[in-house]
Amino acid sequence: MPYFLFDAESTVTAALEMWWLRGQEVTMDDLFTHLIAPIGPNGAPRLLTLEERKPILAAAPLAADAWIAFVNLNKGYGFGAVPIAASATTQVNPHLAIDDGAQNGKYWDRHLISRTNTPLKPGDKFTERTAFVLFRPQPGAPAAEFLAWRDRLLNPLQVEAVR
Repeated sequence: MPYFLFDAESTVTAALEMWWLRGQEVTMDDLFTHLIAPIGPNGAPRLLTLEERKPILAAAPLAADAWIAFVNLNKGYGFGAVPIAASATTQVNPHLAIDDGAQNGKYWDRHLISRTNTPLKPGDKFTERTAFVLFRPQPGAPAAEFLAWRDRLLNPLQVEAVR
C-alpha cells in the first residue's frame, strides 16, 4: 500500500497553561514545489505553488482537519496527509498551517491551540489518526491518485457475513 498510518495521543496529567499545541507536524526540505489542498468556499482541491499559498491562506486558513498534499510536478512525486480521526478536549484557533522552514524547506502542522494562553486540566486529551500517502501526480490531474486514496481511506469497504 502506498500509505502508512500514524496515531498520536497526548493526555494532560497536571494542570498547566498551554500557549501553542500543534500536532502532525511534517517538515520537508525544498524537494516540493506545490501544494494541493481544499481551498475556497466549496473546499475544492486546488493546486498552488508554495509561494502562491501565502496571501490565499492568510485570508482563509485551512481547517485543522483538512487533508493536504505537497507535490513536485516536474519530478512526479507527492506526499499527503488524510486525517482519519481526531479529538481534542480544548481547541483555540484551530487550523492547518503551512510555513517556511530553514534552507527553503516547507512544513505543515495542525494547530489545536494557537498562540493563546490556554489553561488545561488533568484528563484533557488530544488524539489523532492520520494516513500519510505517497502518490504520483499526473499531468492534468495532479491530485487524482491522492484523492482516490483519500476516498478509500475515509470510506473503507464494509463487509458483512450473511448466513
